[in-house]
Amino acid sequence: MKRIVYYLDSSHRGITALEQVASFAAQRQAELRAVFIEDQNLMRCAELPFGREISLMTGRARPLRVDSLRRHLRLAHDRYRGCLEQLSRRQPLRWSLEVSHTADHDYRRTAATEEGLSEEELEDVLLVTDHPGESPVADIPRWIRFPGAVMLFWQGGRQFSLLLLYCDQIDSAPRLIESARRLAEREQLPLICLLPAKSDELPLLRSIIENRLPDSTVQEVSEWQLRHLLTLTEGQPYLLLLSKESDLLQEGSVLKSANACLLLP
Repeated sequence: MKRIVYYLDSSHRGITALEQVASFAAQRQAELRAVFIEDQNLMRCAELPFGREISLMTGRARPLRVDSLRRHLRLAHDRYRGCLEQLSRRQPLRWSLEVSHTADHDYRRTAATEEGLSEEELEDVLLVTDHPGESPVADIPRWIRFPGAVMLFWQGGRQFSLLLLYCDQIDSAPRLIESARRLAEREQLPLICLLPAKSDELPLLRSIIENRLPDSTVQEVSEWQLRHLLTLTEGQPYLLLLSKESDLLQEGSVLKSANACLLLP
């Protein structure tokens, strides 16, 4: 994990999340690339004569003005920069802060031009955190457009004490297993391999894992058992490793029980 990409907007909740992400990056000696989104669709709305915003304090509507919106975005950007400068004085943190004017986050545009990316850029990890009452699981189809790995990280930034590898695709299995092995060695964490009990490819998947990870624990699980397992291990913070091609992503509700999930390309 050489560089972590994290997207910011003008939300007041962003500072707390940024502090957690910066701490996570510093602990792993990874560079933090923060990208502040200036939503151009919002700017266009402010240019319309009937554009309105609702005050959170009074509930009243007031004109949405371009100059006040720009000032609000500039203040938010400066607030994030100040936060990163303070954090880098407290801990060893390499960081950058850039602005994107793409309304739907530039990882969609980046994914479309993946052939032009450098090897370093393809090793970037997109970090997605949650907000109270929300979960990044609902946006999985959007997140997996990012060309590198994606970490869904929605339990307050706790340290991991266990790696869970869920392997259900033959084509991606060797690459996924090797990534899990390297991560377990680097973080010095125990690794448990989970296989779909009802898969027709179960014997072959088991054979691949036993050949490449002879000392690991292998467990066959149904979808219900996996959901139950993820809930039971909440007291022991873990990282669930999946391929972006995993069938499990079609059933996002299973992942809501996990405290963190790393989707690998």
